[in-house]
Amino acid sequence: MNVARNICKSAWGKVTPPVESDAAEVPVWSLIHDQISWSRPLQGQLKDASISVEDLVDYATYLKEAYPENDEDNGEQNKAIQEDRILSFARAGGLGAKFKNV
Repeated sequence: MNVARNICKSAWGKVTPPVESDAAEVPVWSLIHDQISWSRPLQGQLKDASISVEDLVDYATYLKEAYPENDEDNGEQNKAIQEDRILSFARAGGLGAKFKNV
């Protein structure tokens, strides 16, 4: 679990508003930087120059903001969602599948 958490803290992407069809209204995170890094990538390190590094957020932070554990009604459920998403992040089909250790 610790390795999975570290990968999520080191994977950088962009958050976009939820799609209209999402009843839960959860923003969408997509991987932008193709390397894991403890610190936010520099502008020159991004393949897409149109994306600003200030817009990047690591996956672990995204999960905490999208599924807050301190939510009175859904805190336990959100905690379970975070754990599930962390564990599945680098698996085949996951948002960070490119970081899977083969």
